[in-house]
Amino acid sequence: MKAKTKAVATAVQAALVTLSFATLPILGGDVAGGGTFHGVITQKDGTHCAVVIMGIADKKASHADQVTWAKTVGGELAPRAVLQLLIVTMGLPTGWYWAAEEYGASTAWYCSSNGNQLIGLRSSQGGGVSVRLIPLVA
Repeated sequence: MKAKTKAVATAVQAALVTLSFATLPILGGDVAGGGTFHGVITQKDGTHCAVVIMGIADKKASHADQVTWAKTVGGELAPRAVLQLLIVTMGLPTGWYWAAEEYGASTAWYCSSNGNQLIGLRSSQGGGVSVRLIPLVA
């Protein structure tokens, strides 16, 4: 039964490629296909996207492990700008969280719950936030 439920959820997520501004849930509200709505961010290309949290890692892990974990819960590791939005708007638990962006062969960006953005060794143990960025349409 769990496999069937997961398959249905995956199909709904795949079908949910855009959202309209008119159908956005309230902040913290559930989004069709899973996750909770936590704001809107504008991409560099001008696309407005709903920020949907798919999960917050309950254990610390390397950058690569957090990237893998984020995918298993239906999203991707949050980019720095999204992490900053979430730190300000929802007050993530104290600690630091890996961002999606890598800095070099052995380093990547992370954000701390006090708002700092820093670079650390990808082998270090940090938290992760899995998000989906769903483009918004009129």
